[in-house]
Amino acid sequence: MFGNRLKVLRKEKNLTQSELAKIINVSPSTVGMYERENRQPTPETLNQLADFFEVTTDYLLGRTNQKYFKEEDTIAFHTKKKITDKDLKHLRSIVDAYIDGLEDKDK
Repeated sequence: MFGNRLKVLRKEKNLTQSELAKIINVSPSTVGMYERENRQPTPETLNQLADFFEVTTDYLLGRTNQKYFKEEDTIAFHTKKKITDKDLKHLRSIVDAYIDGLEDKDK
């Protein structure tokens, strides 16, 4: 599962195994072994791949078909509380106001 997902993500970005290897600081043969399921990445490399491809490690490992965390899942994870649609709308408005304030400071 991991190898196939890695290969698909790599090809979606039009990268060769050598190019990806340089990005994550491993040899091209290591990327090939990952894709053929002959080798598994270290936890650090797995995190690096997830960050680079902007997917979850669970997606890479085949534990879920959901590539990305949903906004409400991320907030719920950090707050340990269920987030309602109303809460999410309120939080978005706070974040938007914060970002607007940052843009005003840059002027």
